[in-house]
Amino acid sequence: MNIIQPISFEISQIPVNETSLRGYGFYKLNETELIYAPESVMNSEFIIRINEKDSYIYPIYDWYYFEDEILAKEFFNVLNTFI
Repeated sequence: MNIIQPISFEISQIPVNETSLRGYGFYKLNETELIYAPESVMNSEFIIRINEKDSYIYPIYDWYYFEDEILAKEFFNVLNTFI
């Protein structure tokens, strides 16, 4: 397992809505919003990179990796709701 190194960036997040279908990447359910980060998740304490996705134990800081948005919505049980 990789050690997550602290860095000083804000989390890169894109809200997911009913009109978008996202592909592979990191997903997080934040209260009533499904958040998507296609390549990495960064803040002042950690960075999660897509090229290291197989080395993490999920959830990692509440983020999960999925191959597509449908799988993420199924996992979070929000498939039939508009988030």
